[in-house]
Amino acid sequence: MPPHDLSNSVISRAAQSVKNMYRLLRCRAQRVSDYNPPDHKYGKYWRNAAILCIQHRINPLEFVEIQFQYVRPYPELTQLASSGAVERYRRYANDYAATFLSEFNIQLQTFERMVALGMEPKLALLDEEQQFDPLFIYAVAVAASLGDLVEVYEERALARYLTSVHYAQVYRDTIPDKFKQKAKEVWEGVNAQRLD
Repeated sequence: MPPHDLSNSVISRAAQSVKNMYRLLRCRAQRVSDYNPPDHKYGKYWRNAAILCIQHRINPLEFVEIQFQYVRPYPELTQLASSGAVERYRRYANDYAATFLSEFNIQLQTFERMVALGMEPKLALLDEEQQFDPLFIYAVAVAASLGDLVEVYEERALARYLTSVHYAQVYRDTIPDKFKQKAKEVWEGVNAQRLD
């Protein structure tokens, strides 16, 4: 897939994450069963928030969650795609940083335990009960030469990798250079996007 198409794919995936988390948390905040603003009117806010998240290497789910924690009763859609939202995230996100290494270690220990108990690595990675992160699955699949999983999970892993600077630190020794180069190309493509 060309870098431009991949950039749009990553933005779309991040925008969908922003939208899904916002809808979930807005329902919770308003104590309603559904909140579904029309995309033709609000789609640009999902996209712009996604672009901001990727440009600033912020996980979209954490970004939205922090907005809901610190804007009462809840953030308006227009607030998500603003520099104020990025500043708010930066102010309160330090507690999230330590969780990345912890999540990786928990996933790694769980995976190693499953394999030690006799489960095939591929089946362990795909075990739905574990809900391993796509980036973790990709990194382990690369290390274990599981080419079919590498291919299936590469785009999802890339989308995840680009949403936080913490992933680059945690996965620095497990991600191949080819993946890092593709991430750089997508990053440059996202940065070339203009906000609406």
